[in-house]
Amino acid sequence: MHYCRATDGNSRVRWQVPAGPGPWRLPAATGFSSQPPGRFTLLVNNRPALEFDVSLEDARWTSADSGIVVTYRVEESSAEDSNGLLEIHAGPGWATPDAPITFEIRPSPFGRQGRVDVYDAQWIQ
Repeated sequence: MHYCRATDGNSRVRWQVPAGPGPWRLPAATGFSSQPPGRFTLLVNNRPALEFDVSLEDARWTSADSGIVVTYRVEESSAEDSNGLLEIHAGPGWATPDAPITFEIRPSPFGRQGRVDVYDAQWIQ
């Protein structure tokens, strides 16, 4: 498991998926919801796409141009943490069918304990 914590703004989770149309699905988790609010940024091929926060419920986030859509389907949750399936859709302005795509999650530097975890798994197409 790889995780990104919003403690100092320097933690990162970065992964690459093979070329293809997506969507890309992976097991993920978010946690420490009782901590002060902070944000995480999803980057696609080094471009900031959207911001999101820890979620204990199903959620959907969309980039300003609607080219990136991320859904999070919660399978288990507690008062602090959740885990489930993260699904990323990338439109034509964000992905090309013949090149791999790099995703990265970065925290905002708020000095909190919120986290996003990305589990090691084969991509589910």
